[in-house]
Amino acid sequence: MIKVLIASNDIVLERMLNVTLTINGFSVVVTKNLREACSIMGNGKIDIFLLDTQLEPQHNIELVKIMREEKLYVPLLFLGERILGLEKSEFLHTPFDFL
Repeated sequence: MIKVLIASNDIVLERMLNVTLTINGFSVVVTKNLREACSIMGNGKIDIFLLDTQLEPQHNIELVKIMREEKLYVPLLFLGERILGLEKSEFLHTPFDFL
């Protein structure tokens, strides 16, 4: 089963993703802060990380650097607005629709 980590403080976005992914057979772990997200990635197998850019936006670039330094090779998809210094293709702009 694919394990998805969602880090968001947007309750609507988090619930929408959680329910949709769970219904479609994914295992979902949810956190509301980046420190806990790093801990979860370091302690267990996460297959993909969905990060709301509005969650501690001042620390998003640092998170990417930490993930690379710690060799946490987890696919990371930013949800929300573009962050300076990161490629446009790394973002899924919100709001979005599930098909």
